[in-house]
Amino acid sequence: QAWIIFREVAQATEAKKGMHGKELFGKEMDIHFAKQKSDVIARMDGTFKPREKRAAQGPTSEPEAKRLNGSDEGPAASSAPPAATAPASSAAAAAPVQEEQAPPHRTLFA
Repeated sequence: QAWIIFREVAQATEAKKGMHGKELFGKEMDIHFAKQKSDVIARMDGTFKPREKRAAQGPTSEPEAKRLNGSDEGPAASSAPPAATAPASSAAAAAPVQEEQAPPHRTLFA
């Protein structure tokens, strides 16, 4: 998902007409207008009113809740010891763990 903000409705309409249905990364884009004015635009035109933050939603199903809590009782969970109990060398324990990150995507429009 992406939210793109235009200053003028005419610009947004033209962009929507031009890009709706075009293929991006092998999928057809489905473009819609926002249902509400964005906070960025509301700040620009002076109509911004702070809103209460919504509470975080929990898992929607019992299997999802088990997966997120790590309480799945499947064979994979019982076959290997937890990583926290595995012995580690002092050098490995002192070094911070860095995950390999993919480069950001570049989206080009013709």
